[in-house]
Amino acid sequence: MLANGATLAGHVTIGDYVIVGGLAAIHQFVRVGESAILSGGAMVVHDVPPFCNASGDRARLRGLNLIGLKRRGFDAGRIRAISGPIVCCSHPPCPSPRRGRAPPPSWPAAPTWS
Repeated sequence: MLANGATLAGHVTIGDYVIVGGLAAIHQFVRVGESAILSGGAMVVHDVPPFCNASGDRARLRGLNLIGLKRRGFDAGRIRAISGPIVCCSHPPCPSPRRGRAPPPSWPAAPTWS
């Protein structure tokens, strides 16, 4: 579903059941996975994994699209199975009580881009 003013820049791949909010812009060659939701005004320049919620300027992952998953009939067990990998790959942008503190030593270091 695309809201008013949503902009797709050539060769964008949109999965099934994706919701793109109003005035959201998606850069070319970006893939948006199944059941993802992009907030209004989101500027998406990187791929969005399936079942995720992304928002903001240079959109970041904000967690799972829980409401969308429940509406599609996913039970609690399936949602828990999906949430582990998604939460892991969205750290540190995903809001958490640990924000601003060093990650535990068992977590791999975040990649740096030069």
